[in-house]
Amino acid sequence: MESTVAEVVGILDPLLFGPETRESFQSELGQLLGEAVKLWRPVQRSAMKGVVENDPEPDWNEYKEYDTAVGLTAEQASNVPAESDAIMSLFPRVFIGHDVICPGYALWSSQNTVVAAARISTSPFQIIYVVGT
Repeated sequence: MESTVAEVVGILDPLLFGPETRESFQSELGQLLGEAVKLWRPVQRSAMKGVVENDPEPDWNEYKEYDTAVGLTAEQASNVPAESDAIMSLFPRVFIGHDVICPGYALWSSQNTVVAAARISTSPFQIIYVVGT
């Protein structure tokens, strides 16, 4: 689990302004992954079939924190896409039988954090993303 947290923090490091933000994010991500492990353990051992979907669908949820963590400037707000696309899965959709254990969470192109990062980032991923929208 520690290697996963380290890998994610490494990728998002340019967006984590300052050591306090990085430490806070790293701690909260570790807690989230810990909760995921707790959910997954019973699924692994269940007699019922469990299904995990990791490709975001339009009905997946979003973490509201990605909208409230960053305020947008007027210029950034004018660049919010009219239609929101899933950029990546944050947490997969999990079923056991017909029961939804987790509805699936994705990072969406219209979320404030993504819009703000796309406008200030110089990374190749963000340039491709901005051009592709």
